[in-house]
Amino acid sequence: MTINTAHRQGEATGGPRADAYRLVSRLTQFSGPVDATQLLASVVTAETRYLVFDLDRTIHRGVNMGELLGWEVIAWQHWGERVFEPRGVGRLRVDGKHPAVMARYVSRGARLWAVPGLRYLFGVKLGSRAAWSRRLAFRQYGPDVVESIQRTAREVAMQHLSEAPMPILRRLAALVWDRHESLQVFTRAHLDALRLRYPKLKIVLSTASPLPTAEIAKERLGVDHVLHTSVPIHEGQMSAPYRVDWRHGMDTLPRQIAAPAAVVHNAAAAKVPKLRALFPDFDSPTVETVGITDTGHGEDQDWARHFTHVVDVNTQHPFSPIVLQRSPLQSITSADVRPSAQPTAQARTMSASALHAEATHSLAAIEKHERLRAKAYAEVTVPVAAVNAALDQLHKTIAMAVEDYNGASLKRRPLAFDRLARLGRIEDELHAKRAHHLRSVSRHVCAIRDLQAHARLRVQQPVIAPADKVGLAGLHRMLVQPA
Repeated sequence: MTINTAHRQGEATGGPRADAYRLVSRLTQFSGPVDATQLLASVVTAETRYLVFDLDRTIHRGVNMGELLGWEVIAWQHWGERVFEPRGVGRLRVDGKHPAVMARYVSRGARLWAVPGLRYLFGVKLGSRAAWSRRLAFRQYGPDVVESIQRTAREVAMQHLSEAPMPILRRLAALVWDRHESLQVFTRAHLDALRLRYPKLKIVLSTASPLPTAEIAKERLGVDHVLHTSVPIHEGQMSAPYRVDWRHGMDTLPRQIAAPAAVVHNAAAAKVPKLRALFPDFDSPTVETVGITDTGHGEDQDWARHFTHVVDVNTQHPFSPIVLQRSPLQSITSADVRPSAQPTAQARTMSASALHAEATHSLAAIEKHERLRAKAYAEVTVPVAAVNAALDQLHKTIAMAVEDYNGASLKRRPLAFDRLARLGRIEDELHAKRAHHLRSVSRHVCAIRDLQAHARLRVQQPVIAPADKVGLAGLHRMLVQPA
């Protein structure tokens, strides 16, 4: 049986061997907003074999398509076909003519997203704003703090999406795409022009969003391949992931639940292995690869370990010029990409020698923390391995509990569901235990990330919009503007 090894993704942050670091060969930044044509012409060449796009907040400026699909499902459950009527961009549907329906709609959304939403707000959005809060988040969640929190949000979203038939989900995903067309910065026309110029180029979309959103994205963009987060489809509906909990706003029991091995998250460090599985030559030294992402809160920073060229767009968390010595990365490009920008921005390129003057102190400090991180990891290898083994065994038990739930009668299902919920709480306890063992490792990982960000800040051009402010205005934007 295949075992879910997602709990081992933290190993992507390093094992008991210390890595050497270096400066990237080139860092290019644009002096102002650019359009997609200008950007793509500067990063894609005749030598490029694979061009990989992230989806959320990358294809569309500041829009998380997968999250918005979840909000549309809530609206569909309360308004039915009326949800397909034209309205503006944003998360919430406002209907002053039907206050009772509106109240139930807002209540369901609050119950559904209260737990994961607060974790994301305090652990990621607010947690990334100060050194002390970042250290606290790494201490609480371990080296993969962002993915740990976002994983919970994705599981809640998939649990909710399992309540709607696939045809409805596809219609809603198309609705979300069409509604935010004005914010789309990379279009099919841009990609078709690249194919016409470079016939051997493979264009791939790699997203943490679920199947309905990925299908619409593939159709609208015409990419060659799409990789996405997935669960099995059962009788025309998505299965709910095995991590089910009444606290996540459930109104009814899931029709079908997916076992651990069947829940495939295509996010963070898990994206690259899936690219390798699809393209065996992806890591070949002779193959040129380009990755384009917003890498929000550092979620795709792992791309700098594996691509030959990376591009961060419309982000407050750009790639650092300090990368692993063994990484094939040659260049980083940063751009503020807008749908209607005039191609007048000038590119400024810094070489490794120019970067050295600004980043040499950070480079030395990073290598010091890397040695300490490796030493700390070596000291906890045994207890971490024990927790990983316990998680593997637990996932076998969960798989049997899922099979029991799916085969149970309607009368027996509540008891089978409660058993799964208890097993989920045990999994939470094991993840917390693992994070506890890795606290010393996480402290140095946090320091390395901060030093990498500081090195980037020293050479950063003002090419991105100011960060969202927190407060009443910020909360208003979070609710009524695109995700």
